[in-house]
Amino acid sequence: MAMPTEMDEMSDMGAMAGEMQAAGDEMQSMLDAELPSIRGMFSETAMNALVDATNAALEASGFEGDYPEFTEDVTEFPGEFLRVLAMLADAGEEAGAAVDLSMDGIEDDRDVAMLASQVKQLASDERFTSMMTAAPEVEASVTVAPGGQVEEEALMMERM
Repeated sequence: MAMPTEMDEMSDMGAMAGEMQAAGDEMQSMLDAELPSIRGMFSETAMNALVDATNAALEASGFEGDYPEFTEDVTEFPGEFLRVLAMLADAGEEAGAAVDLSMDGIEDDRDVAMLASQVKQLASDERFTSMMTAAPEVEASVTVAPGGQVEEEALMMERM
């Protein structure tokens, strides 16, 4: 029986990585299909005001606020931008922020300006920022054996 070579193992790992990427892409496609499609006539100025507000909310939540500005008028919100807005809306709702980032009924620059205003409010909402920037709480328990030594087996079991 031949021993697997390092090349075989790398090939297997590459195949697994490809399968995992395909599964991730499929999951993202399913999530994207649930996002609203926002179409209308949106000016570069209005969209960039929304981008500025979105980047401020991202920074307030501990992420890089680096969504790029638009360089022309648009007729449909890009999918990636919708994902960012949906993420902020979900996080705001979970934090109990007094902001509604509903994307229903957005048809023109006035609607985009109202959404930008809501996103700015989210960026300054204390509940949102504290929830997003708080360190996650991790509960750990350690069993100490007589004599003050930590039981290795107990530690290993907790890791599993």
